[in-house]
Amino acid sequence: MLLTLRNNKSQKFGNFVITRLEHGNIEVNGYLPYHKYNTISSIPKEHIHEELDKMKETFNQIISKSEKVKKIIMECGINYFLVYDYGNGGVAACSEENGVYKEYL
Repeated sequence: MLLTLRNNKSQKFGNFVITRLEHGNIEVNGYLPYHKYNTISSIPKEHIHEELDKMKETFNQIISKSEKVKKIIMECGINYFLVYDYGNGGVAACSEENGVYKEYL
């Protein structure tokens, strides 16, 4: 993961895809659990923000295990995207960029 954070590349890391963007921020894509939401219309709007919070919590638990990784990420801004994966691609359900929450569904 350290190479990804330093070299502006994307890497799958557990249930996340992490990308270092050109302007320096880190983009973290997490995915809605397919077993819970098997169609995009089955996602209750009131659960989207809750799922994003769970994703952020899980990601923060992972990065807290490495001081090096945590330091690099905390020096960058983090953009979180919660994605509905429909098999052949994905659709952003919501995001949090620079602390601003947005819903797309």
